[in-house]
Amino acid sequence: MLPFTLEYDVSKYSWHDINRLPFGDKQHKPWDTLHLLSFSFDYAANISGNFGFFAEAVAFAGYEEELTGSLGANVTGGLSYEIQPNLKLNAGVSGLFHKVHSRPLPVLRLDWNQNATQGFSSSLGFPENTLAYRFDKEYALRLAQTFDDTIYRLADDSSIGHKSYLESVGVVSGLYLDYTPLPGFTGTIGVQYVLHRKFNMYDSNGNKRDVFSLDNALGGLLHLEYKF
Repeated sequence: MLPFTLEYDVSKYSWHDINRLPFGDKQHKPWDTLHLLSFSFDYAANISGNFGFFAEAVAFAGYEEELTGSLGANVTGGLSYEIQPNLKLNAGVSGLFHKVHSRPLPVLRLDWNQNATQGFSSSLGFPENTLAYRFDKEYALRLAQTFDDTIYRLADDSSIGHKSYLESVGVVSGLYLDYTPLPGFTGTIGVQYVLHRKFNMYDSNGNKRDVFSLDNALGGLLHLEYKF
């Protein structure tokens, strides 16, 4: 199996009291459904002894309706150290590149039992913490907390602004069920609770216009992933 992954996420929004929202035209929904499509290449190898390296390149498109102007990239790289069998420390840097803005983020992760075909495994650090239990080759249950920073290109006729952009930032805690009916293909459904939510609004040229802090919110996730 080659180290390529194709992923698709869909986020459905439900709005109440639209006339009281601090953004939009107060008459129409700011947005309804947001999509995130990504294609990634990842590779890891041993350097010498217990030391290794990892690298990942991701091309993504976050959009409401039109794909034009939605493309961005994430590049991650770093070093790993195998403390003992099934326990590995990873440290590196991740860089986001997009029309709206670019920024680096640290990567620090302690992985345990990641190749388990059954039983518990975990990954602790930043930007994600995960505790998982795999029942068998098909089903796994995960409890995860992730720092999320996703940029979407809104619809041409968006009430936020013509061809504008939304950056959604927050800490997402969730419980997920993974189903792998075929080698390489996984479908995920889950319940999420989003903390410290913030919406950054940008115009069609990528210039920041507004920042809004929002209450914590409950939501759901549908995720499809194919590795090949």
